[in-house]
Amino acid sequence: MHMESGEKVVSRIRGKLRLSGTRPFVGDNVILETDEDVNIVEILPRRNALVRPPSTNIDLLLITIAPEWPAPSLHTIDQVISVAEYNDIEPIIVITKRDLNPSGAEKLSQLYKKCGFNIFVTCSTDGFGLGELSERLKNDASVGKSAIFCGISGVGKSTLLNAMYPTLDINTATLGEKSGRGRHTTRAVTLYPANELYEESLLGYIGDTPGFSLLDFDMIDIFEPEELYLGFREFVPATINCKYKKCTHLREDGCGVLAAIQRGEILSSRHESYVRIFHDVKNKRNNWK
Repeated sequence: MHMESGEKVVSRIRGKLRLSGTRPFVGDNVILETDEDVNIVEILPRRNALVRPPSTNIDLLLITIAPEWPAPSLHTIDQVISVAEYNDIEPIIVITKRDLNPSGAEKLSQLYKKCGFNIFVTCSTDGFGLGELSERLKNDASVGKSAIFCGISGVGKSTLLNAMYPTLDINTATLGEKSGRGRHTTRAVTLYPANELYEESLLGYIGDTPGFSLLDFDMIDIFEPEELYLGFREFVPATINCKYKKCTHLREDGCGVLAAIQRGEILSSRHESYVRIFHDVKNKRNNWK
């Protein structure tokens, strides 16, 4: 059964596929068969897949953070970036709620610009930076790409999307006044056809995702600890200068990454995140044995 992109249909998972334990994620390309009902009979090969947010075939991951309330966690940000990088997903850092702390937003922006990432500083209240971000998505170089927003609960992903695309009218909620914690107003990953949001767009889909409180270790199951450096783009060139082939880039003598940190070419905060994630992955592997 062939469907046009963006066409909507209600379907079920065919019995054999369901019994196999394989389940479709948002973003999957599938084969449908129809008799009295429409059934998903096959999930086509995925270019990539994320456990959180549960989604596949992603091209751009817009990691949404705030300069405060909720306070940004560099470790969490770097963990999400590493998963994206390893999966050949382009991470884009979106700093929202600029109005709460303009200097904090600028500090975060400069930090991740130094790492080589595309950064957008925005504010849903006064519209700061929204046009620039919207144009970036609209004019993406490749036809049919999918871009999804992710971030911790209460960071303002849905509010940002509503400000950029008022026709979406996504349900939102404010942070708890006492706890400062966000409420999960977005319950599932949802993709919106970009041609419904722009008159003309090369982009295929824009997605909203549920916020997370803590990132499950499942997100970092995708690689071995020794491969983690591949998720830190600025580490990769420096590893050429490592003295030992199996360098873990933790504390070895002759490590090219540590030397680059000493020269100021790699931020110490990024290496701190790397060390923490490395041990998280290694400990989980050991617990499985």
